[in-house]
Amino acid sequence: MEATGLGSYYYSAKEKISYGCSFICDGAKIVGESIATFSLIHIVSMVSPSMGRRLELISLRISHVWQRVKAHFEKKALGGEIEALKRRISILERTNKGLIAQLESANRLNEYLVKEQASLRGERDLYQKIADVRQAVTDIPQPLPDPLLEKAKRLLDSMGQQEGVYGVRCK
Repeated sequence: MEATGLGSYYYSAKEKISYGCSFICDGAKIVGESIATFSLIHIVSMVSPSMGRRLELISLRISHVWQRVKAHFEKKALGGEIEALKRRISILERTNKGLIAQLESANRLNEYLVKEQASLRGERDLYQKIADVRQAVTDIPQPLPDPLLEKAKRLLDSMGQQEGVYGVRCK
């Protein structure tokens, strides 16, 4: 009976090993780090110590490979994050270039407005100069009457005409 019991125990352990190996191969679980694997290795070691050591080595190798695969995917994920950050940086650079272009445009507009303001100031100065000239013209004293013109006026007055020389109206 012991042999039968031990045989069934051995076959159930073998099934567990094959199940565990297929489970490992599917990548559904990290065998080297799971509690079930250690209990499986313990069971196999009780049945066959050499097979238990082999299973332990296989488990460690799979764990090592899984760690490398995991690191690869983490690096890939990190690479994806880096790509996302690069895209974000490029968007920010384009936005920055746009803002710089707007700033340059605003600076050009400001320079234009400063020139226009100076031009307007110049026009105001010109208008002020024109007003000053007008004022100066109106402030110019009237020329003194020409003695010859005065004599002609008196002569016309004496003759009794209403219209004088040079269109001057006489009294």
